[in-house]
Amino acid sequence: MSDEGVTTGRSSPAARYSALSLSVLAALSASAVSLLVRLALDLQSLPELALARVVQLMPVPIFQWGISTFGGGAKPLLFAVLVLLEAGVLSALGYVWLRSAHAKTLRAASLWMVGAVLLVLPGLLVWAELTAGPLLTYSAWGAALAVASRLRALERQGGADAVRRRLVFAGGLWAVLAVAGLAGGAWGLARRATITSLGVLPGRTPALTPTEDFYVVSKNVLDPSVDASRWRLRLEGAMERPGEWTLEELRALPATEQIATMECISNPVGGNLISTGVWKGVRLSELLRRAGVRPGARDVVSFCADGYTESLEMERAMSPEALLVYELNGEPLSQKHGAPLRLQAPGLYGLKSAKWVERLRVVNENYLGYWQRESNWTDSAAVHTECRIDYPPDGRFPINGAMLTGIAYTGLRGVSRVEVSTNDGETWDEAVLGPEIGPLAWRLWSYPWRPASPGTYSVRARAYDVEGNAQAEGTSLPRNRNAPLDGPVVTGEMGIHRLDLVITES
Repeated sequence: MSDEGVTTGRSSPAARYSALSLSVLAALSASAVSLLVRLALDLQSLPELALARVVQLMPVPIFQWGISTFGGGAKPLLFAVLVLLEAGVLSALGYVWLRSAHAKTLRAASLWMVGAVLLVLPGLLVWAELTAGPLLTYSAWGAALAVASRLRALERQGGADAVRRRLVFAGGLWAVLAVAGLAGGAWGLARRATITSLGVLPGRTPALTPTEDFYVVSKNVLDPSVDASRWRLRLEGAMERPGEWTLEELRALPATEQIATMECISNPVGGNLISTGVWKGVRLSELLRRAGVRPGARDVVSFCADGYTESLEMERAMSPEALLVYELNGEPLSQKHGAPLRLQAPGLYGLKSAKWVERLRVVNENYLGYWQRESNWTDSAAVHTECRIDYPPDGRFPINGAMLTGIAYTGLRGVSRVEVSTNDGETWDEAVLGPEIGPLAWRLWSYPWRPASPGTYSVRARAYDVEGNAQAEGTSLPRNRNAPLDGPVVTGEMGIHRLDLVITES
């Protein structure tokens, strides 16, 4: 029997609507507290923790579909869905609880039992320790349900119109405050949210990517904002002279400037998660030599302000191209690009170039970083040969001829040539390579073409490295999701980019 049945003998639609409305208000209040606490105290909520786990477990085709369909808004949209899902679950639980027929003591006990179960969920869902964010969120939910229970009790008592007016006023005020808090928290998060930038869209690709067009990918809903004046880079681990460096002290060391390409490991065939810029910083090897790395050291591990970790093999870390960067394209790093200091490891996918670096630890074992531990991604992360067709961007081409253009990238191996096929791979012609802007950067290419007749043509482009190795035909991303962590690294290959071009009379 419901609580309404105690006084009326049945559950009226009005009573059910009242319980539902109050349970939804309690859930929205909890969501508002969750967002406001994230903004004010920097405490992550359960949906944010769950988002990281969802992305880690997401199959590659779904990941690619999300990026291609929703672009930079894919992650904020998924976060909003998870917030609404949490609110829906809390609303349902609150509704059941408000309509129970137990005594007040048992109700209070059941409320805290439900709260205790929910407080365990962050650990169960995201394999993380419980945080203060969910604790505050569900405490607010419990308090809101207590208020809702009191309003329900007054409602059941019935009585004068004055009582009903007070209940309507209290409920209305609560709804306004809950919606205002939710809207304010959502607005604040939207202003600070990490939006994936897809880089330069297909077209006439510049040799150097403008900073505002540089691709951005992050595991976070909100990226950290690090105070450079208080920031320190700490060196520790298997070294003779551990210590700390301020940003000013790093800038006082001999600087290195290099043009290098960076590519996301999630960049699909023909994708835009790849950019080239001018990086300036201090060589990682300089700091390691000053610290005196001990014999037997294997990896250098980056620990970052957002909890991200990643490792570089010692050979890579001591190479001259591995930089600790504080400038991009002649300007100080922006917050979204990892300010005040990030790693830049040319020839490796971007997951190895950690942002917001706070500590560097030298270890004697093979250290598996964030993505390797959580998603079985490749630890070697060497980029695969890639060739992209950028122009024409709309898939149409005049019969009187024009110029196909694109980019080719082989990591540290260098591009020796690019070939183009206009008949779906039956025959290939060599394209014209643009000037080399740096040994660590992509090469632009062009191919003049005058089609024989109107129609649809399947155009392909492939690159070769300086050793004469052709780009692979595979189509999978080089993530190595399913191989055991202690087993051999088995990666996919970037596939051949293919476009169907429509040839028109003009």
